[in-house]
Amino acid sequence: MADFDPSMLLYFSTEEVEEKAGKKPWTRNREFGEEIDVDDMANTANAYSQASGEGATAGNLAQRATAESQEAGSHDGGAIVDGEDRTEHTFRELQNNGEGMGEVTDYLVRAMRRAVEARDNVEAVIIGEGTSGDGLQSKYDDHVEAAVTEWNAWQSALSSAFRAGNAGNGRSAGDLTVSHNGESISVSPSENSMYALPESLALDIREKHLGRAADDATTAYGDIEDEIEKYRMDLAGYGVELGELGYDLSDGPLGLWTTKEMADWAADGLSEELAKDHPDSEKLLRYTEALDAIVAGIYEDPNNPGDPTRQLSASELAYLETFYGQLDADDLSALGKLKDDTAGLEPGEAGWQLSSIERVANGLNLLMNPDAGGLDPSTEEGRERIPDAIRPFVYDYEDGDMFSESPGSDAFADDLKAFNGFGDLMSTATVASGEQFSKDLATAAVDVQQRSSLQYSGLSSEGSWTENTGSSGMLQAAALNDVASAELLTDDTFREDLLSQHWEDSTGAADLIRSGTTVPEGVDRDSEAGMLYREAAHEVLASAGGDHQDDILGRNSALPEDHTALQGALADATLMHMDDVANYGDDSGIHYSREERQGIFNLMAETEQDVNEGFKAGVGQIQYAMAHDYYTGATPEGNRESTFNNVGYLTALVNEGETSAIGETSDDKTLSNNLAKASVGSALWAASLAPGPQQIPVGLAGAGYFLLQPSLPTYDAQAPLDDFEQKEGAINRENMDRAVAQAAIDAYGTDDELPEMDTDYIERVGAGPNEPLDNLIGGIGHGVTGDVDNARQAELEYE
Repeated sequence: MADFDPSMLLYFSTEEVEEKAGKKPWTRNREFGEEIDVDDMANTANAYSQASGEGATAGNLAQRATAESQEAGSHDGGAIVDGEDRTEHTFRELQNNGEGMGEVTDYLVRAMRRAVEARDNVEAVIIGEGTSGDGLQSKYDDHVEAAVTEWNAWQSALSSAFRAGNAGNGRSAGDLTVSHNGESISVSPSENSMYALPESLALDIREKHLGRAADDATTAYGDIEDEIEKYRMDLAGYGVELGELGYDLSDGPLGLWTTKEMADWAADGLSEELAKDHPDSEKLLRYTEALDAIVAGIYEDPNNPGDPTRQLSASELAYLETFYGQLDADDLSALGKLKDDTAGLEPGEAGWQLSSIERVANGLNLLMNPDAGGLDPSTEEGRERIPDAIRPFVYDYEDGDMFSESPGSDAFADDLKAFNGFGDLMSTATVASGEQFSKDLATAAVDVQQRSSLQYSGLSSEGSWTENTGSSGMLQAAALNDVASAELLTDDTFREDLLSQHWEDSTGAADLIRSGTTVPEGVDRDSEAGMLYREAAHEVLASAGGDHQDDILGRNSALPEDHTALQGALADATLMHMDDVANYGDDSGIHYSREERQGIFNLMAETEQDVNEGFKAGVGQIQYAMAHDYYTGATPEGNRESTFNNVGYLTALVNEGETSAIGETSDDKTLSNNLAKASVGSALWAASLAPGPQQIPVGLAGAGYFLLQPSLPTYDAQAPLDDFEQKEGAINRENMDRAVAQAAIDAYGTDDELPEMDTDYIERVGAGPNEPLDNLIGGIGHGVTGDVDNARQAELEYE
């Protein structure tokens, strides 16, 4: 007799089979069954049937279904069907009740039915179809039984060998050779001359049949994964259609699209697609559909987000954490690099690709926004939960592997290309991250810009380098949070670093300045909230017009840089806060010194010609608005007397800045000529706007200047004159006269009230710098001539 229990050695469990196979089909089946609960699906379908039958719209169907699901389960006052056909019955009811919902209910039914079908198909891999017994569980039972059968066969072979060896006398005949199924073993007698099969044989038999069971388990797991993959791809396709129809995938009791399992699948699929030379744009769209749904559920319109309308649910937050936790830094960089890589794509495919990139950027910003229920990197817990995929670009670049090699090296160039990819990704975002993450993005962007500029050391303008565009993209993303932008601009270290860079692409820096200096709509400029942006404007404009003029204008620099956007943002900030800059507004504690004011206008005079042109057009619009308010009675009584002093004062500031700039430049004739051209252009551009009071401050971006400017006619400057007052100053003063006169015309109304006015000339206002004003202002009366004289006198008396 054997001194061990063969049944204990021969048996192996399904868990042991999964461990041997390295695949877990039984576990996968249970997990998927929990994800797709048929009974729960029936209740869900019933809730949607009720909601759609009560006239819900695609936009609120999910919310209505949630309310229905929280009530007692009944349908039209009757009991829900029990039994095997319960789910199918509720699907039919949903379609019948949802006729008014059309395609929405159809896709919801198809999604739920597909989920149930997938659950059934996966379960069939384990239990088999019907009573055929061809599922994995049946095969496993067969393998366990086969192990016992083989052991018993060896036992029979041992008995036969024993009988043959001792001729039936019951005594030991020495070692026995035992054979079964072509195999043989030698069995020695024990001390009491008994024979027993060795324990090692039982272990060998077990291992053989365990291996065969593991092979079947591996095959079954592959079948399960194939079925689940097909289901998830179909589900994502339904999600695309439902999203386009206005249905909120992230809300309601049907949480098929935002499970953690779907997040794993979507991230893995996205990563696999990005590893290809030519990713499939449609697949990228499907893998990011749930991200879009979650973002849309929080902001309703991601392209015009405003503040979050609600907090992320626990499942939505889990989805985001799971999705980004599955990606790595290479994935994010590779996706960002596709932003400008649309060669060979059809317009629709290119749109899908760009939408997918934007969705990933928005989802990441949402995850990092505690105001929306996301992570807060200002806390220890929030920092620990930051996805590893973004750490190299935002947090670990100083002490990690990225940028560890010297600037100008091949390794540094590779790191910078990866960084650029991440920046390109973030530049597509339309929803803001939280304040801390926005600041972290901006700080990293400026730090890397400083480091990447070192690669130009010793190189001429014809040298070889890798441009840093990633910093600009990250600043664009940071700029979506205007509070963070304003606070960054009031931080001395960050502001000085921002303004001292040589930007290959200054778009991001410009966006952050514009964001941090623009008082949000609905916020009182004099309130505590409004003062934050006014203070930010003061700090950045004073620094720009003071210590950083050379940096912003690119003086004495051979490095590749483009500061046009940066200059434009500073021009915008000046225009938006002109009452503070020129000190004609209410005394609210924002004070620009005379030196700061002169520095700002001097800087404006030396900006790129189109920026200077737009700036002076903006000044003209401010002067126009002052005069228009005066003529219509909108100017407060206490401010009326100073109106035209302020109008003239602005022209004086422009002229002073330009005369100072001409005196400082080494090529004063070129600058003078450009300023003259800009003065003419500003009049043309201002005249191209529709008549009527403009919303001041205008701002270049707000008025669409950079969009309009290229289509304007080009005017050469007048023949060179001897001095500023006969050239640029005269044109600037005439533009001021036109603004005042045009404001009067627009304020006083119809031709019947102005019988002596030359209406043909009115249509030509701004058509050239030397048209006489007499016909225009002479026929108006109402004191316009005197007002123009007052403004001129104020400009001439300015010191």
